[in-house]
Amino acid sequence: MKNELLKFPYKISAMRAVTMVIIAIAISVSLVYLALTNINGLRIFKILTLTHEEATIFLWALSFLCLLALMVVIFVSMRSFKAPRDLLLDNTHMIVPKASLSNEFITIPYASIHQAGLQLVGRQKMFIIKSSEGDSWLHPQGFQNAAEFERFQHAFAERVRG
Repeated sequence: MKNELLKFPYKISAMRAVTMVIIAIAISVSLVYLALTNINGLRIFKILTLTHEEATIFLWALSFLCLLALMVVIFVSMRSFKAPRDLLLDNTHMIVPKASLSNEFITIPYASIHQAGLQLVGRQKMFIIKSSEGDSWLHPQGFQNAAEFERFQHAFAERVRG
């Protein structure tokens, strides 16, 4: 098994993408509605008190930020479906997505890896690979199922050990 090229389909699931878009739309629409219908001031944790006009400006600013986040969510979701890629594990190197929003894949020789494994990032488990070529953060839910993720981890460990 070590001598063969292994491919692992890696993309966001349709259900997760739709859920992210729906949540982002709901938050954005709610904030726009609050900004349009605001007739009161706003008090935040008894620390900051805003007048009616200040609260309206604050809500529009939040709406704008949420609309930007919505565009990022839509962009990432569309990109995932438009160009789904496979993770590739060869004998001497691997091809994995770079840890960024750029949708770039990088080639990481196993010899250049100085840290790899599951880590908690916030409340999410991520398989993080750090190397001199760059970093890759792989979300377990990007794999087809939990068994494929386990198979990836096993094959990765086998190849890194040599």
